[in-house]
Amino acid sequence: MVRDLTSSYGGIKLKNPIFGSSSPATQQPEICKKAYEYGAAALVLKTSFSEVPETLHVIGHPGYRIADWSGRGHWRPIPPKKTDPVIRGKKGVMKPPYSAVLIIGSGATSSFWIGDDYIDYYNACKKVIGDDCLLIPSIYAATEKGWEAQCRRVNKMKAKAVHLNLACPIVAGWEGIILSEKMKVLKPYEPPAANTEVTRYLTQLVVDGVDCPVIVKLPPFAYANVDTALAVQEVGGQGVELADSYTAPILRIDPETATPGWDPSYPSAGGGWGPWIIAHLCGQIVRMKKAGLKIDIAAVGGVETVGDIVRYTMAGASCVGSARTIMVEGWVKAADWLEGLEKWMEEKGYNSLAEIRGMIVDKVITDMSKLERSRPHIIGGPLPIKQIVLDEKKCIGCGWCEACCMHCAITMVNEKPVIAQEMCEACGMCESVCPVDALSLQRRG
Repeated sequence: MVRDLTSSYGGIKLKNPIFGSSSPATQQPEICKKAYEYGAAALVLKTSFSEVPETLHVIGHPGYRIADWSGRGHWRPIPPKKTDPVIRGKKGVMKPPYSAVLIIGSGATSSFWIGDDYIDYYNACKKVIGDDCLLIPSIYAATEKGWEAQCRRVNKMKAKAVHLNLACPIVAGWEGIILSEKMKVLKPYEPPAANTEVTRYLTQLVVDGVDCPVIVKLPPFAYANVDTALAVQEVGGQGVELADSYTAPILRIDPETATPGWDPSYPSAGGGWGPWIIAHLCGQIVRMKKAGLKIDIAAVGGVETVGDIVRYTMAGASCVGSARTIMVEGWVKAADWLEGLEKWMEEKGYNSLAEIRGMIVDKVITDMSKLERSRPHIIGGPLPIKQIVLDEKKCIGCGWCEACCMHCAITMVNEKPVIAQEMCEACGMCESVCPVDALSLQRRG
């Protein structure tokens, strides 16, 4: 039986939930063609900038480094063994999780397309992809005049949707950028989408200026973006995109040589993105759904596996975008995800993605007053509702539980943990660190 993978982006139906987010993974017609051939349902093109100082778009190409998830060091894939089966398009065994770092100071260009050249870029990409792959231009401007020009370009393209990039890598404090009065409330180096009223104003400008649905890109690190997403909905936006690009500086330091930076030529900080964002975005998506957001939410960030796509979908995402993984492993990864997604749905008995979309929203408790609580035992309260229980058959005597117990309730005796229940606050830390699942929190009998 063929599984129904149909999804949507900005209210527009997609054949499946996979799309390419605005990045090097969608930066030229040839790569867009590969994306289409491997099954991508939509592609958001690199952003067109208006009124960006000349010095910011003629410097050079972006520089990247792949880092381990911690961001402390460089990362490499594990070479395949001779006995490993050949997997479609893969030259080695990947070693997740990893992050990508955009090197600040590497001559990274802020924009590939300025002005009317963007129309030619859009048309060239449109020519090589099929009609069942949605192609979406992405725009940004700094003044009302610039936004009007961008809207005219979108209408001239006859685009089916437009991506309003208010999150990354747009910052108000770049030297040389002249801002409109409405945007001058932004703090230096703050993206427009970090401010609810600025987002509302700019979204309204574009909604009024184009003949297609508007999807607004929001920064995931702004906790107030629930209100911002609702503002987008109020003024007629058809979707929001939560993207994992994080422009705040992350810095690699080699303690052996006391050298900073991700490249010897550029001892500077950089922005990064990777799998650390998944749990955060799922939390934001659920908060938006509970707050009454009805428009589509596109989730972009950290996708490595089919399970990651399922997580986003269960949280309520309408579709899932990727850049980093595609940049490292190629667009063939999309075909792997789609094949794996259908297989997972078959194993679980789901016929369509609609069956699981948002299925966990009502299960999530955001009202803390509804959780079971009691006064801590250490200050006179009752014994905890639960207690930690040891399975002696599983225990290997490693000592992790004793080391992590901040209530001093665990003592190792003859290489086995002895638990003082009268001191235990049932915090669950020991259960979490146990490498063999020998400890479990259970309700008191």
